Amino acid sequence: MREDLEMYYKLLKTAMVELINKDYADFVNLSTNLGLRSCVSEVIEDIDGHLSRQEDLQKKKVCVLRLIQVVRSVEKIEKILHTQNAKESSSLESS
Repeated sequence: MREDLEMYYKLLKTAMVELINKDYADFVNLSTNLGLRSCVSEVIEDIDGHLSRQEDLQKKKVCVLRLIQVVRSVEKIEKILHTQNAKESSSLESS
């Protein structure tokens, strides 16, 4: 019976050491993965910030391009009005 208990004790001790080693590896991997997740999360947040700024810049660019078109249209209208005014002035002077 004593030999059986010693054998059972050794078996339990071996199983416990294996279990601790297995759990320790999981624990180390968990902490490593958490560190990696933290780094990945920071990178994702940084990329999101850049994308948001890029979208803002794109919207501003569209607004500026539209303003340029408006200015060009106003310049064309001013030229047309100036030409018409000049024609009206010259026709008034001739009469």
